[in-house]
Amino acid sequence: VYPTEIRTSAVGIASAIGKIGGMVCPLVAVGLVDACQQTYALIMFQVIILVSALSVWFSPFETNGMNLSETL
Repeated sequence: VYPTEIRTSAVGIASAIGKIGGMVCPLVAVGLVDACQQTYALIMFQVIILVSALSVWFSPFETNGMNLSETL
């Protein structure tokens, strides 16, 4: 759907955000568990998983087997 330049930039940005999330997530989870808020920690993780699953499920484009453009 998107040209290669945009796809590669988006993958790089998503990877960076994922790495930041991977560093922040344990801090938040440990903070919630230490404060005796295990239920909130579980709810937070479940909501994040649900939002990611819904964003993939409702993605309007399927590019499997399609020729993708190389230029803008």
